[in-house]
Amino acid sequence: MAKITHVVKRTGAVVPFNKERITNAIYRAAVAVGGRDRCIAEGLADPWSDIDFAVIVDDESFDQFVNARHAAPEHWGELLFNSGAMGRNMCMSHFEPFIKVDVFYYRTRDLKPSPWFARPIRVEYDRLGVVEAVIRQSKLLTFAAEPSTANHIVNQAMASAHEVIRRLERGELAYAQSILTSLRENIAQVDDLLHDRAPLGLPRFETRCDDPNLQRAIAISHPQAHDPGCILAALQSLVGVLQRQMAELEDRLLLARNKDRDRQSLSLVTEWKLPY
Repeated sequence: MAKITHVVKRTGAVVPFNKERITNAIYRAAVAVGGRDRCIAEGLADPWSDIDFAVIVDDESFDQFVNARHAAPEHWGELLFNSGAMGRNMCMSHFEPFIKVDVFYYRTRDLKPSPWFARPIRVEYDRLGVVEAVIRQSKLLTFAAEPSTANHIVNQAMASAHEVIRRLERGELAYAQSILTSLRENIAQVDDLLHDRAPLGLPRFETRCDDPNLQRAIAISHPQAHDPGCILAALQSLVGVLQRQMAELEDRLLLARNKDRDRQSLSLVTEWKLPY
């Protein structure tokens, strides 16, 4: 892996690369650091790791923090741009060189014990001990797959498989490729559920999944973008994996699903042939 040692700033000056300078700047405002892959908290960070923060704010100050979420990164380092957010309570910012920072803002009252908080988290500032208390309670909890979550992921996977067929029929090969990625994500999430893990999907999948056959199935399912036959072969291979997963998932969670319809839905995909 390439190692970043120096950065060329906008002024043209060459300075030593110091990722800690950005993290320290955010620490002054942040309460807890962790994120989806928890690299920093687990001590596994490298120059390409995201910096993910959760900032816990009292009710009176919450709107102030959220309204300033796009302006605040200007003070943290060499900001390049903000790339938008999935919700009002977060900001995704990009700094020199290729540093990505995701900051999530939460009201104190919304912070509840959860198996997610039992995963590695490094607390930077917690004046009232609110975060530490939630973490202690969370360590007593274990993740248990809910049938509703499993059903939702399975439905998404089947929808993605059918959508690939529709896009192949229309000759939209690039779009079909992008939907294959969604299907891979769902298959990785089902594997998480089968092993009593929170359904993270593809992030750090190679280190989290201990099934070499599943890892290989995911790895080889990246066909050439403009070869419909290769896209179809990849799709049908992934659906075969999904069929096996669904059988195991239904047995473990006793999902209230119509198995005949599920089989028919997936058989339509595995038996489909290119019309051209």
